[in-house]
Amino acid sequence: MAEPAVPGTGLPDPGSADPVGRHATPLRVALVASPLGGPPSQVHPIGAMTVASYLQTQLGEQVEASVLNFGSSPASRARARACLAELAPAVVGFPIYSSHVHEVVGWARELRRLLPGAVFVAGGPHVTLSWPGFVQRWGSVFDFSVSGDGETPMLAIVRGVLAGDLTAAREHPGVGWLSGGGVRTNPAAPPLPVQDWTDPFRCPVLHDGQPLVFTDRREGRVRRAVALVSSRSCPQKCSFCAIIAMPGGWRAAPTATLVEWLAAEHRRSGFEHVYFMDANFFVSADRVRELIGALADRLPGVTWSTSSTVGFLLAMGEDLPWLVERGLRAIEMGIESGSPEQLRFLNKRVSVQRNRQAVELVQRNRLELGLDYIMFYPDQTVPQLMENLAFLADARLLDEEYFDHYTNALELYPGTPVRAEFERRAGRPFDPDELPDPGSLFADPQIQRIYQAFVGDFVANHLPAIRSRINELRRFAAGPDTGPLDRQLARLQIFLLRHVPFKVLRQLCEDSSATTAAQALPWLAERSFAADAVLALADSTPLRLDPLPEPVA
Repeated sequence: MAEPAVPGTGLPDPGSADPVGRHATPLRVALVASPLGGPPSQVHPIGAMTVASYLQTQLGEQVEASVLNFGSSPASRARARACLAELAPAVVGFPIYSSHVHEVVGWARELRRLLPGAVFVAGGPHVTLSWPGFVQRWGSVFDFSVSGDGETPMLAIVRGVLAGDLTAAREHPGVGWLSGGGVRTNPAAPPLPVQDWTDPFRCPVLHDGQPLVFTDRREGRVRRAVALVSSRSCPQKCSFCAIIAMPGGWRAAPTATLVEWLAAEHRRSGFEHVYFMDANFFVSADRVRELIGALADRLPGVTWSTSSTVGFLLAMGEDLPWLVERGLRAIEMGIESGSPEQLRFLNKRVSVQRNRQAVELVQRNRLELGLDYIMFYPDQTVPQLMENLAFLADARLLDEEYFDHYTNALELYPGTPVRAEFERRAGRPFDPDELPDPGSLFADPQIQRIYQAFVGDFVANHLPAIRSRINELRRFAAGPDTGPLDRQLARLQIFLLRHVPFKVLRQLCEDSSATTAAQALPWLAERSFAADAVLALADSTPLRLDPLPEPVA
């Protein structure tokens, strides 16, 4: 007898007495990443890989679990659909982040037509952050939603599909669903014990992107790379960070386990660099020393990079030369602001002086710096914005290769204290599946003017061409036929062009009548990249320029 289905899904109502049909093995599971606005991420979705590998480890030959990491272009989406049609998975999982909820929901609806009999599962940070409301809003699209660490809830769901009986899955911590009687949810899944973590590299990743690489400027070469998360969560309590709203404290995989995972993957792929994608890698100095020492002994010549907050990095300052000798090449660091008041508001528990010391430590050890910096804040004043700019100049950060630190605005993630505060000020909750537009939140009309002129005009209409010209000059300077004076002239132009965002933003702060980027920097009106026009920018550069050397006779 056919079973009564839950409206909008392919599943029977949990009140039905009859079980779902038993599936033949191996049962195929696909976890589908949803990158936005371009190619797939070179860093494959580690969370999805971890869950898929856990399923494979626990269920062995009963399942075939894989991850799909395709882009969002029409051609990439067509390849993803073709791949899924061939796989015909019985279970499809979707990791969801707060920045792209509606895109994933739309993609899932499209795939529902392709895979009408599959069980669809939503997971990832946003589901946990907006639990249980997510189930209410999207339970008609996803048969199940998962809150907390996804491994054991997903295992319970897959076991239920294998057995043809989802009763136990519906009672498992972290599982929610929409039934004919309304929203049904369980408390978030507890953190998975570290001894149960599994090797994410054992999971196959189907993709159409470029391989992951790391540009090692210290040695002037490009390295084949892999990415790995060695710890979860973070002990810091920054008021803007969604991690503080996630269940579970900071925990890390054992050193021996991590090294074995990496050694096994090295035998398969021969990678030369590891991106440790931890939220805060340097939390335990003893762990870092043990892990990096063991990694250098097991895989000599392999380099690595990671991220840190300021305090934990400074605590390991004396170890940095030792770490560099054992492959450290880059650190992404959460500086966030050059304004003391904004640092307090973000609960960073650090001073501007300590931020400067951390940057100097990275520079002194000739490491690449990934700068996490929030230039714009909803309650910011022009003097505070000027403090942000002053920090970049004082810390010698105006020549950075990338420009994200000029354009970043504070994001209000669900579950964070800063979002709750600005909802209180607005007198209403924000859309739970949207990150509010920063431009709508500024209290100071002058900051709103500056943001619109800088992000709305300069970043949209001028920065792409400046980036393109910088890349052209870099290729020219590196060319084998470029003479020494032409090479130095090209490098000088790169230097000046990299300072343009700073100059535009600073002038927008100083000139309260400027409403466009060209009013702040007249060079942008014609934006000539002729050498003499670019060199004329030196008249107002914020740093002193050394003169070109005299030609050698």
